[in-house]
Amino acid sequence: MVAEKHKLLACSWTTVAQRYDQELVPRFKPYTQRLLSLFLQRPLPTGPVYVPACGPGHELVLLGEALPGRQLFGVDLAAGMVELADQKLAQAGLRLRSELAVGDACSVPGACRPAAGMFSCFSLQQMPQPAAVLAAWAAALAPGGVLAVAYWPPAAAPPDARWRALTDPATLAKAVAAAPASCAHAHVLVDEAPAFDMHFDSAAAFFGVDTCRTAASAAPQALGQQHMAELRRLRDQYTLM
Repeated sequence: MVAEKHKLLACSWTTVAQRYDQELVPRFKPYTQRLLSLFLQRPLPTGPVYVPACGPGHELVLLGEALPGRQLFGVDLAAGMVELADQKLAQAGLRLRSELAVGDACSVPGACRPAAGMFSCFSLQQMPQPAAVLAAWAAALAPGGVLAVAYWPPAAAPPDARWRALTDPATLAKAVAAAPASCAHAHVLVDEAPAFDMHFDSAAAFFGVDTCRTAASAAPQALGQQHMAELRRLRDQYTLM
């Protein structure tokens, strides 16, 4: 079941990779840049910088430009995303000090351990057990390493409720119980809730772009075309109201 879900997600994210890069990367840019500014506030120890769920590679390029000489490592479940990332790194002249892999970003590859830093902008909420993943990432940091995370909370919850729960010491203590002892020494350096506007021309435009954000392109395979047709009908009804 897990393998089939991974396969479906990988296929869906590959399908939307180009559109994600064109439509959502620019809209996420203010958040990415804010997270990068926080990430760069502290000097990093020796070691690579890891970008889990690296997507089409925009974060890797920004990190490579901001950290001359630093080795970069990106992992994404979708081969289509990794292919775009490879192209971007080559165009930026960063390919020789970058390594990419198709795989599950919930864990940290051995080649990245210990990592000087990790950078995750809107990928943690995609993970099935975000608290455990957060603990695994923190446990793979070198002493003095920095983990920068931007987390997209569920729409039904207060804006920062789930993130607060994830970073609550009691929650983290449970999550790291089976992790290396180094993870127990992790602590929150900065916690903020920035807000930037995102604009869409219409409900239909939002519906189309949102399929990239949620990997909803997997829905036709999982739920059927009839289900998606009904969603589009409701979308159009809302647009006309």
